[in-house]
Amino acid sequence: MHVDRERLALIILVVWSLAATLYSVALSFKVAKLMSSLEEVAQRIKEVSRRAEELEKEAERLNDTLNEFKRATIHVNVLIDYGDHVERHMSLLVPKNSSALTALRYVADAKLDFDGGKLRIVEVNGVEGCWRVYLEKPGGEVIEVDDPSAASLPNNSTVIFRHVEGV
Repeated sequence: MHVDRERLALIILVVWSLAATLYSVALSFKVAKLMSSLEEVAQRIKEVSRRAEELEKEAERLNDTLNEFKRATIHVNVLIDYGDHVERHMSLLVPKNSSALTALRYVADAKLDFDGGKLRIVEVNGVEGCWRVYLEKPGGEVIEVDDPSAASLPNNSTVIFRHVEGV
């Protein structure tokens, strides 16, 4: 019986050793799979970081373009007064050194005529007649504009195109 115990102990030791080996192999496969997943995650992090750097450079380029655009444009309000209490108000950006006529052409269809060497607006959005042009400067001063193609608009000004009856 003493021999049987030794054999039984040996069998238990061999089985335990095999089980531990199998567990170790299974665990090593799981570790290898985990390492592979971690390598994929690390690769994706590198790709996302690279893409983030590209997007930051693109954002800087777009910001530079926006700043260049801001330096090249001015803000202008346009008021078209058709008479009979009908007005149209617009706010827009135009290139620096734009005239009142340039601002009008951005927001309306206009027909022009030369009368005695002077440019006149004879129709705006289908409304014919005499049109007077006024410039309201940022400080509130309002002046009549004789030649709407000549006056250079200041930033944050308002150009008023007013239809005048009977002139």
